[in-house]
Amino acid sequence: MSPTPPLGSPHVSTEASGDAAQPSPPPGFYRRYGRWLALAGGMALVALAYGVGRIQGAVALSEAEEEHTRALQAGQARSEACGADRDLLEARRSLSLVALSLDRRNFGVAETHRRAALKRLEQPSLTSMQRGSELATTIRALDLAVDPDPGAQRERVIAVTEALDGVLRARFDPAREQPVRAQSDAGATK
Repeated sequence: MSPTPPLGSPHVSTEASGDAAQPSPPPGFYRRYGRWLALAGGMALVALAYGVGRIQGAVALSEAEEEHTRALQAGQARSEACGADRDLLEARRSLSLVALSLDRRNFGVAETHRRAALKRLEQPSLTSMQRGSELATTIRALDLAVDPDPGAQRERVIAVTEALDGVLRARFDPAREQPVRAQSDAGATK
């Protein structure tokens, strides 16, 4: 058996649990250090909450940046698609003006409109389309020289215009790719 400290000793509790006496902190310990321990524990909790908040904020910011990047890319793709559609429609309009100018026997204006249509079909947004580059080659090959009977030239321009209409229909309504003239001819033979 070990010797027991005197009963009035400040480092030993007078309450015994079982056979051995439990040491207790000196009197006034909690009064002196309890506030500092509570303050340090509170500051640790605040720092922990701050760190967790920063991490959650960083994760949320990262997710928001990714979503913004995806939305920006989708917007750019839509913008490029709209630009390509605009170029196709402007080329179609220019080809219609070529046919109208040939009807009026105004070959200089017809050539100007042919160049405008060619310029639209040679835009970077359309050069990747195989059909668009084929149409550009066909328009480039059109000869709009002065002719007393421009009917043959007009028919070639109309054929190119109908081919461009097919591209437009396929772009706007992929289910319907046949030219309008072919559909109307098929309806007339029934």
